[in-house]
Amino acid sequence: MRLTAVFLGLASFLLVACARNTIDCAMGEARSDCAPGTAGAEKKVQLEEAAKTFDAIDDARCRSYSRDSLGYLECRSKAAGSRQSF
Repeated sequence: MRLTAVFLGLASFLLVACARNTIDCAMGEARSDCAPGTAGAEKKVQLEEAAKTFDAIDDARCRSYSRDSLGYLECRSKAAGSRQSF
């Protein structure tokens, strides 16, 4: 009897955990464990592409502003800080 209660508790916990992940992904929360084709997976891909784009823009801008590696690193550091605060 006690083993049955433990089994039912564990099964219900796993069911709720799986359902929550599926609902979050379907609603568009960007998670790494979302199945391909869900709104969450698509949003995660979009966020990754945006990060790559911003990285390329920051790289080009900092290369044009600075003549040495120290200036480049300072520029990239400021750009990263401004993106985080934004």
